[in-house]
Amino acid sequence: MKLKEFTIIRLWDKHDISLKLNEDVNVFSGINGSGKTTIMNILYSIICGIPSHSSVANKYEQATLVFDNEYSITVRTVNEEKVLQCLYHGKEISYEDFTKDRICGVVSTFDSNLVPDEVKRKLSEKYPWSHSDLDYKLAHAIDGYYMYIVELSKLIQQAINNPSINRVQLQQYFQDMTEMQEICNSLFAPSLKWDDVSSKIQFLLLQYDYKAISPGELSSGEKQMLMLLINTLLSLKKECVMFWDEPEISMHVDWQTKLIKTMQKINPNMQLIIATHSPFIIYDGWENRVINVQNLIK
Repeated sequence: MKLKEFTIIRLWDKHDISLKLNEDVNVFSGINGSGKTTIMNILYSIICGIPSHSSVANKYEQATLVFDNEYSITVRTVNEEKVLQCLYHGKEISYEDFTKDRICGVVSTFDSNLVPDEVKRKLSEKYPWSHSDLDYKLAHAIDGYYMYIVELSKLIQQAINNPSINRVQLQQYFQDMTEMQEICNSLFAPSLKWDDVSSKIQFLLLQYDYKAISPGELSSGEKQMLMLLINTLLSLKKECVMFWDEPEISMHVDWQTKLIKTMQKINPNMQLIIATHSPFIIYDGWENRVINVQNLIK
């Protein structure tokens, strides 16, 4: 499922905006305070079914999101609360039915609300290196990766017990995981290598006798990249909407220029909606995907 277009009514009580989106890459650009992050948060909170619990709930009156498979969501303000309505071919459906076809991911460098306090507490217990918002989001992604491994183990056991089972999905899981690790190694070289022997995620310091380090010991740029790689892997090559807010923070320019195409190798079917201040993100052929938010909000 991909987002075709959206309309937001009375953004900040004065702007009505409407935009058709590209099915692959959309880059919101503009000066600080122009509305890039606000628009992304509105879209994300609606797709995730939490418009009333979002930090941007009071910044618009109504919004409609239209998807490429005849689904749509409209959010209206009723008695200062956001009321969500989902439609399929014009007929009302439950949000639960909508989520059956929906995969949505987010990568943010600023919004701590994306990881609830209770989740943070549990992550801190499992991953003692979790201290910053970035650490929590990386730990959350790693939790998803371990669930991916559990699912892979189940598929292996099923294949052992029943040789007649179609092994295509199993092979795809292995292939995707290996590809992601290889991409990670190529980016982190020559200093780090994914420890593919260990049962947990850790890295080997190549210049220090292959000493193992945890994800918490990575630099902030490496953490950001690892989180992007894992979240993209977990989309399982399905059509999905991924939101990135300022993914370039702490990243070397070389990584910024490779970022979009690197993630598209892992999932060529995802739709990216990106807010960025970095010109390097778009240098590798994405100039015609840039949306100037200042022109959108007039």
